[in-house]
This record gives sequence, C-alpha cells and structure tokens, in this order.
Amino acid sequence: MLAGLLQPDYTLQSSETPYPVLPEGGALIQVTGCGICGSDLDKVVNQKAQPGSVLGHELVGTIQALSETAETSFQVGDRIVSAHHVPCQKCHFCRNGSESMCRAFKTTNVYPGGFSQVVALSGGHMAHTAFKVPEDITDAEASCVEPLGCVLKAIRRGGTFENGTVAVVGLGFIGMMAAQVYQNRGDVVYGVDVDHKRLALTTGNRFANQV
Repeated sequence: MLAGLLQPDYTLQSSETPYPVLPEGGALIQVTGCGICGSDLDKVVNQKAQPGSVLGHELVGTIQALSETAETSFQVGDRIVSAHHVPCQKCHFCRNGSESMCRAFKTTNVYPGGFSQVVALSGGHMAHTAFKVPEDITDAEASCVEPLGCVLKAIRRGGTFENGTVAVVGLGFIGMMAAQVYQNRGDVVYGVDVDHKRLALTTGNRFANQV
C-alpha cells in the first residue's frame, strides 16, 4: 500500500510500505481522511520524528477487516473515527483524569500512521477509543473529532458555569473550535489574536474581534 513516509531530508513522500497485519482483537481501517495536526508539523519542521515514520492521527476511515476475537459491536463497512492512544484506565493518572500521562497511553498508537491507505487499530482502540460516524458527517468533519476531544477536555477542566464570558487567546484551529464550543453552550466569547485574517473569520459570530 502507499503511505506518506518521512524522508531523511524531512520531506514527505508517497511510498510503498508493507500492508499492516490484522491485530488480535483489532481491525484494519481503510483511511478516507486524516487531518494535519500541529504536532505533525512540529515533527517535520523541527525534525523530531525518525525518517521512515508515517505521521497522522486525526483519522477517519472504514472498517476493512475485523478480528474474530474483537470485543466490539462494529461491523466491516462501518465508518469510524478513533483516537491514536489508548490509556490503561486503571493507573493513578487515568483515575484522576490525566490519561495522557498514563504509561500505556504513551506506548500505544495506530499503525503505521494516518497518512497511509490502511491502518491497524488494536483491540484496545476498538473497545475504548473508536466511534461510529453518523452518515450526515463528512470525512473532513469527522477528522476533527480527535482535536475536538482535546478541546472538550480542556474546557471541562476549566470548570462549569452558565452564560459566562470567556476570552479565547489565539484563534488558530484549536482556538476557533474552543470558541465555537463555548458559544454553543451559551457563553459570550471574545477572540484574541494578532492576526487580523483570523479575526476576520469570526465575522457574523457572537464573539468580539479583539487583539
């Protein structure tokens, strides 16, 4: 199959790579879309990833093959999204809402990466981090589920209040998503950014264009 392999000069090149093996209890996913995270750009620009790596984790795809031992209600042909890491759900960090600090979380991932035609998801992914995508959600929209999850967790950690006033500092992709989530729950939102082009994207929304 084809995948976007990171080259020694830190460019990406579409290259032939081995087809992933169906994991015990897991699934093979035909990738139909994958977002580009800021962490992907960081790994390329600042040369933090190993050449030969396949980046990408904000993925959406269709189940192509499902292990007979998979403990899931999913079926072949289902369109799903999945997070890339799986926490153990038992350690101190998991029990206290800091799953990203879990040792198991840090050692799990999709294989070989979202910038490929097919990825393998473990049984843990299928049981705990995969979700079926409604038919009215496009692949482009579905690829935003993983970063949206990060936004929701940050907002929940910020505390709950009704009809409050919130300042979102930095209107990049994550900032825009955060502003929309706050708006949808009834808050008055002020966007703060030094880039007037980003502020222009807020035209028609309820949050003010503040620099």
